[in-house]
Amino acid sequence: MIHIIYGSASDKDYFKQGIEYLIKNKIQFREFIISAHRNFKRLNQYIDKINAGEYRLDAAICVAGLAAVMPGIIAAGTEITVIAVPVPKKYFDGIDALLSIIQSPSGAPVVSVGLHEKAPLNAAVFAHRMLRKIEKAQNGKYLKGKIQRRKRLTDK
Repeated sequence: MIHIIYGSASDKDYFKQGIEYLIKNKIQFREFIISAHRNFKRLNQYIDKINAGEYRLDAAICVAGLAAVMPGIIAAGTEITVIAVPVPKKYFDGIDALLSIIQSPSGAPVVSVGLHEKAPLNAAVFAHRMLRKIEKAQNGKYLKGKIQRRKRLTDK
């Protein structure tokens, strides 16, 4: 499961290619609009729910412009993988968001895509690849455990 968190409602349009990719590839996702600046309390409540296990979540794609602190706050407050999509806005064309995202402090890693028209698609593809690796690892552990249990039964 992937969560897509937008810093504002206006950021949703920018991520349209990413949504189309996720739908086409049957990737489960949920969308949230949570401004780190306008509703910090709600962002903290969201983080608390992640940490309490209320969401089955493998990664978060954070779509944010301007100061773009939301991806770093989520990365600092949780153990989930955070993929950031800087949104070009009218003042600095997204450079401000990109710089904010890539300067996350030690211990709060955030992966960022670039500042171009295919960046939202790249974020969705990255998340999909990561999910496939997780599934493959989980299936491998399951099969290995099953083989070990079978071996124990046949060794008796």
